[in-house]
Amino acid sequence: MAKSTERSRSFHIQQALKSYLKEQADLQIALDRFKDSTDPVVSMKDMKKSLDV
Repeated sequence: MAKSTERSRSFHIQQALKSYLKEQADLQIALDRFKDSTDPVVSMKDMKKSLDV
């Protein structure tokens, strides 16, 4: 990949780590919201209605 993109291996490793850490942060936010009983759950039907879909 490094050769075909003319980028260093370390560049690709950095990009992969950034992506992984962002996904982990997003996952943690989702889990925290899932566990929060004060955060309301919206049904798909209600979501579509509110988005006029």
